[in-house]
Amino acid sequence: MDVELLNKRLARQIAAREEAERLLEEKSQELYEAHQSLKITADFLSAQSSQLSIILDKAPISVLLVNKVGDIIQANRMATVTFQTTTSQFIETKLFDFFTNEDRQEVEAYHNALLTSPTNETSFEAKAISSTTPYIPLEIFISSFEWGDGIHTLWLCRDLTKRQEKERERLQVEQELRQAQKLEALGTLASGIAHEINTPIQFVSNNISFMEDSFNDLQDMVVSVRKMLGAKEQDSSLESDFNDILEDVDYEFLAEEIPSCLKQSTEGMQRIGKIVSAIKDFSHPGTEEKSAVDINKAIETTATVSHNQWKYVADLEFDLDAKIPAVMAHSGDINQVFLNLIVNSAHAIEECGKDDKGKIIISTYQQEDMVEIRVADNGIGIDPDNLAKIYDPFFTTKEVGKGTGQGLSITQNIISLKHKGTLDVESTVGQGSTFIIRLPIVPQDTNEGSPGDLP
Repeated sequence: MDVELLNKRLARQIAAREEAERLLEEKSQELYEAHQSLKITADFLSAQSSQLSIILDKAPISVLLVNKVGDIIQANRMATVTFQTTTSQFIETKLFDFFTNEDRQEVEAYHNALLTSPTNETSFEAKAISSTTPYIPLEIFISSFEWGDGIHTLWLCRDLTKRQEKERERLQVEQELRQAQKLEALGTLASGIAHEINTPIQFVSNNISFMEDSFNDLQDMVVSVRKMLGAKEQDSSLESDFNDILEDVDYEFLAEEIPSCLKQSTEGMQRIGKIVSAIKDFSHPGTEEKSAVDINKAIETTATVSHNQWKYVADLEFDLDAKIPAVMAHSGDINQVFLNLIVNSAHAIEECGKDDKGKIIISTYQQEDMVEIRVADNGIGIDPDNLAKIYDPFFTTKEVGKGTGQGLSITQNIISLKHKGTLDVESTVGQGSTFIIRLPIVPQDTNEGSPGDLP
């Protein structure tokens, strides 16, 4: 064979091998770089997965991944704490079985609705089974999505136990504050009420003493007349003698005054009864449940109790619609509202420093499904700069000893939060103010906030 030809073939083979080695080296380098990139990506994903697991386990709410039939696929640490169970028990139990019999069907219905409805999220409240308390109140948010072998739902559950405890504590503190203010008001009114009661008692006592003395005189007269009429011999001077006796005891005066004394005594006792009844109604602690409240009667009762607070500075007039219906409300709180507004009006009139008495007018009306109460006075009025602050706790423009700044704040809370009504004010400096209360006749839902507002 030709040597030259062999050399050419050998050269081609060597070149081909060198090219193959070069290509192999390039591919090896590419594979190495790809491997390094994949390793970096895998490490990043592993770190991300670890970070996500830590976040889920540290999350203050329960996170559950549930398949379409209700099996729990995954749960974070807080879920085991909230539902008082273990991870293994979660995996072995359907989610719906962790809820009370009362709420189980509703919870399952919410879940199933998301599997077929175009709406892919919903929120509600439900009660989970508890081994230590009657139940666990939960705020729940659910969303559905496609994943793996079908539709799944993601559950975010927040335990409301502490929130409800704090809300109960807040309501208790608020109730105690209102009761303390009521007691403070009663304490302030006590001396005035004692004076109010003492006055009718005094003239009743005086009248009774007068009637006792007069009765003795009448008895003497009767005895004398009987003696005269029993005498065997009567002469023409008998009538004159009898008239002299009547004149001695001032019979005409007694005949005129005794009925008047009896009437005044009766009126005094009725006045005492009205004051005592008003104090009893006003100081009644009431109940946690709302009841039908006669607004007109509540206004009159509070006006009677607070009479000593306003009688020296103002005349109080009523313009009450007798046809307004009863309102479902907390009677004690409503009395407190009227007391605060009446006393405020009296103070506003007193601040004017006028020699003449001012005027407080309380009126009631029915406006569709609301009862409207207006408490108007011709007092000093409210500065426009203070209108936005009058409901702030502890804000007051009164001198020391005249107010704590809690009255209007508590009044607004009672009307707006507890009774879902409104409290507005119209005021002109130097002319007076009118506070306008509107209360719904039919009680409204008092739940505050939306049950599904999870972060």
